[in-house]
Amino acid sequence: MAAKVHDVTTGVPTAVAIFLYDYFVNFLLFVVACITLWRVYTWLALSVVLWSLLTILMAILTTRPSLRLAGHAAEKFSQIPAHITDVFNNVLTTRLFAAQAHTLRRLHHLQNKYVQSSHRYRWFALKFYTLQGISFQLYQGLCMLLLVRMHTRGTVTAGEFAMILSTNLIITESLWKMFERMQTLNTLGGKISQALKVLLTPSYIQDKPHATSLIVNAGAICFKHVTFGYKKTSCLFHNQTVHIAARQKIGLVGCSGSGKTTFINLIARLYDVDSGAILIDGQDIRDVTQRSLHKAMAVVTQDSTLFHSTILENIRYGNPDATDSQIIEAAKGACAHTFIMQLPQQYETHVGAQGLCLSGGQRQRIAIARALLQDAPIVLLDEVSAHLDTATEQALNDSLAACLHDKTVLTISHKLTTLQQMDRMLVFDNGKIVEDGSHHQLLAQGGYYATLWGVSGKELLFMRNNQPTQ
Repeated sequence: MAAKVHDVTTGVPTAVAIFLYDYFVNFLLFVVACITLWRVYTWLALSVVLWSLLTILMAILTTRPSLRLAGHAAEKFSQIPAHITDVFNNVLTTRLFAAQAHTLRRLHHLQNKYVQSSHRYRWFALKFYTLQGISFQLYQGLCMLLLVRMHTRGTVTAGEFAMILSTNLIITESLWKMFERMQTLNTLGGKISQALKVLLTPSYIQDKPHATSLIVNAGAICFKHVTFGYKKTSCLFHNQTVHIAARQKIGLVGCSGSGKTTFINLIARLYDVDSGAILIDGQDIRDVTQRSLHKAMAVVTQDSTLFHSTILENIRYGNPDATDSQIIEAAKGACAHTFIMQLPQQYETHVGAQGLCLSGGQRQRIAIARALLQDAPIVLLDEVSAHLDTATEQALNDSLAACLHDKTVLTISHKLTTLQQMDRMLVFDNGKIVEDGSHHQLLAQGGYYATLWGVSGKELLFMRNNQPTQ
């Protein structure tokens, strides 16, 4: 995507410059030369115009296949920087798996594909320019022979001979310069067309033409007979109905792949339901703008990435108008202030690309601070304590309970001990909510949640019993 944005932003100005400084100027020279020749020898001017039209027609006929070959070469070339970027993003994995040779083989394979595609395009261009060059030389040779014959017969003076010859040279040189720049234009056109094909592809999720802004007065959420599947052949949710009261704290539990994250993603409208509706305070989220929907909810995902900037600016992303003191308060609420103050540059510390200069737990807490700063009425948390130690996790849970007491909160966690104080638990199994109730109610039922709790409790007991002594 970055390569395609670069192709458009650099290709369009270059193409415009070629039209203005090459095509427009040479076209004016061509027109003036033809008019001058017309005033001296009309029949010769007509023959020049006819020959010029034939050469231009040949160029137009070759433009479409040339653009297709140039676009294919541009697509192959864009895969090379994309692969290099991917390698840099996963350099640690490459080193730990000793996969340098494999990575280089993949890069060489992509380079060879580009070279082959580029050769096809350049070979086509070479054949075109060879034919055009022969045409130009034949035209100039015939004109020279004709002028010499006319001069020997006395029908053309020496001055007219020189003027006609120089005019012909201007015409052919102007046309040749335009054809010469055609390869550059075709290359740019191929890059731009391939880039725009991707960049202008409409998003799967679109606002309705007359979508209104979401108005959240309480923060109640309702799944109303929702059916959804990533593939039409497999259904994750089927006719699912769930009511979440305003300001209620909900824990989402279940095995991996049971539908917890999908449940949250549907509320954020990262996907549209196949049938049914999701309502927030009685408003169908498909009838409101995505901007207003996302303004009404703060989301912290499993893999929290940060911008290549300072900690201060990363947190401020939750509210660009926030003051430094508000940012610090949000960091305190996310239990991030202490470790930030221990950094050499504190809040002005640069986190690196995707926040890789920080640990996973530190990145998560900065992402939580960013969400707290947004101060949205609905908060969606997906495994926000996955990288935290037990003490930090407990401190964060206590802090979030105080900060989010007036919000509607949905929290996903495989650590069931962190969800005990939730108002309700929604227990997922293969896209179905098989149990619904408080922690104590579900334990008393002795069902699926009790089984999960038993496994979680045994793991917790095992970890405590196997901690090294100090």
